[in-house]
Amino acid sequence: MTPRYLTCIAAILILGQNLVAQDASCQPCKTTPQPCIQAEPIVDCCKYPPAFNAAAAIDVSTCGWDLFADASFLYWHASEEGLELAVNAVFASPGAFLSPNTSPLFQTFGYHPGFKVGLGFIANRQWQVRADYTWLRGSNSLSANAPTTFNQVSGQSSALVATTGLPVWEVDAWFLQSTSNTQAIAASNVASTWKYAIDFVDAVVSRPYYQGSSLTIAPFGGLRAAWIRQSLVVALTEIPDLFPGTTPTQPLFSHNNSQCWGIGPKIGFDGFCLLPMGFRIEGSLATDLLYTRYTKIAHSEDPVSTAYNPGPYVTNIHDYNCLRSMAELGLGLGWGQYFACQKYHLDFSASYDFTYMWRQNMMRLLVDEVQTSIGTAASDFFLHGLTINGRFDF
Repeated sequence: MTPRYLTCIAAILILGQNLVAQDASCQPCKTTPQPCIQAEPIVDCCKYPPAFNAAAAIDVSTCGWDLFADASFLYWHASEEGLELAVNAVFASPGAFLSPNTSPLFQTFGYHPGFKVGLGFIANRQWQVRADYTWLRGSNSLSANAPTTFNQVSGQSSALVATTGLPVWEVDAWFLQSTSNTQAIAASNVASTWKYAIDFVDAVVSRPYYQGSSLTIAPFGGLRAAWIRQSLVVALTEIPDLFPGTTPTQPLFSHNNSQCWGIGPKIGFDGFCLLPMGFRIEGSLATDLLYTRYTKIAHSEDPVSTAYNPGPYVTNIHDYNCLRSMAELGLGLGWGQYFACQKYHLDFSASYDFTYMWRQNMMRLLVDEVQTSIGTAASDFFLHGLTINGRFDF
């Protein structure tokens, strides 16, 4: 046997010893495996390579599908653009504006409670299917007097009296429209009530997986259905005898409302940074694109005012079709734990969530279109607030 063959045999033996040694280093893990519980940090040193995509859904020891249910308490703030109610300006009857300086009056907004409930199941210890229903309702009111009182102008400043024969009043008043020079109603008080009702139904499928030993990702996709209703009622107390003619019954009301439903795809992901003792940092990001139908958008005024407030007093739109998009973002903390020999899992979390709904305020668009005959865009709707969630897997 030549030295060349002896060299090859020696190399094969050395390589075989290295392979046996590497396999032996994992024997303790194979003979006494360390626990690797889904949705908790991976600690089994031999089961997974450096890159991870193993299933990370919660896995309770049951026969068949794992079921779960959860419920959330919501304390969310709702607000909307395009709900400027009036501007104030100093005005002299019957048509001279003494001050170009104005300040707007905005509708007030606030936090209101709501809830969310969900049901789902985990198939093959990997795929998670769930459906959620979200309920939100709220109402905000305000009442504001004009910043100062009004008084009749006397002496030489009453030049308009000579030309019109009418008394002249200098008024710091509220005007209903965005510019005082196109609105004849001057009000000493403005009161309003804005109400909203929102219902979401989501059905999504996801597969949570490990992106690292302590990091899990859960991309999801599915459908969202939405029902959004809102109304705005504005009441103005008109300053008496400011204009010629009979002052109508007070107050004057502006009624505005919209109703719509939508359905479309929803995609996003949840992320979890797993910490010791069952704690975690969690975040979520999602977007929706909904085919939306506004079944009714309406505006009306009553009682009919004087000739200085020309109509139309009733206008509406029915069955307006469009696309509307939403974006959602959340960040929070959670804690979860298996118990009863991994037959059940209990989970709690608290997060602060944001929802942006583009171009929802069709009420303002309708009024602007009628009053100015200029193409305008609908305004946006915002939600944000605290979500406290509890979940039980069985």
